[in-house]
Amino acid sequence: MNSADSSAGPLVVVSAGDLSGDLHASYLVERLRDEWKSRHPVEPQLRFAAAGSYHLKNAGVEIWEDTTFWGAMGIFEGIKILPALLFAKRRMINRIRKEKPEIVIPVDYRSFNMSLLKDIRVRRDGTKQKIAYYISPVLWGKPKTNTGRKAVEGMVEVARKLPGGKGARDRFDALAELADLALVAYPFSLEHYRRAGVNFRYIGHPLAQIAREIAKQEKYLSIYKEKIQDKRLVGIAPGSRVHELNYHMPVLRELLTLLKQRYDNLWFYCPVPGEKLEKLIRKGFGEHADSIEFVPDDCYDLMESS
Repeated sequence: MNSADSSAGPLVVVSAGDLSGDLHASYLVERLRDEWKSRHPVEPQLRFAAAGSYHLKNAGVEIWEDTTFWGAMGIFEGIKILPALLFAKRRMINRIRKEKPEIVIPVDYRSFNMSLLKDIRVRRDGTKQKIAYYISPVLWGKPKTNTGRKAVEGMVEVARKLPGGKGARDRFDALAELADLALVAYPFSLEHYRRAGVNFRYIGHPLAQIAREIAKQEKYLSIYKEKIQDKRLVGIAPGSRVHELNYHMPVLRELLTLLKQRYDNLWFYCPVPGEKLEKLIRKGFGEHADSIEFVPDDCYDLMESS
């Protein structure tokens, strides 16, 4: 794949990180593809490549790096996957420099993506790579009192004045330099965006609307209509990170045993993001796996009915 080929459409590279970003990115790709086709019906269509997983692959995206097992929480779990991420980052940098995409769209996954952007922002010919950050970084948590808010604001201002700009606002100052546009899903840090001079749009969380639209179709309620008739639906979501599964599965197996002992009319289902994780999850459920329906993770109609 080479964007220099005049017969090919513009190349869009997505860096999605873990599975939640992969899900969000897949919906974005579908929307971008449809929008481009409606505006440019006779021109070559958009091409997509990504660091991504199951959802992006199903959306017809060429996967440069498989991110299925990139999910981690906490410093120790992050350290375990760090070597793999560093090698993947280097390969992404080399591929982006070679292919020269029209635009790069990082999705969430701040630590990896901000580091990637620093290395690809300026191309070898001195021009800037176009970058639009989807679900861009925020500061998590919100002080509950005026005193708390003032304390945070004070620390932010002090951090900004420190040599090198280290501190809470460092990510926003960097984002102002590294991204042409930031699409913000959470309202926590909008003032920080303004102060840093980031070109941003607050869009709200995209999954809120997407989930409602998909739920209205009642796709999975129709598929499993006979199985769930007169049953009470129980959804089980053990997580998508390997270390989460290790912690959660013993508790979930015990819970399933108790529920089966007390109730007769339950229908268990488990949303799974792709075949690789489904194998791990099935194994984790042990003997209970045979009594659980494993379904795609866009089963929002089932969730709404549970």
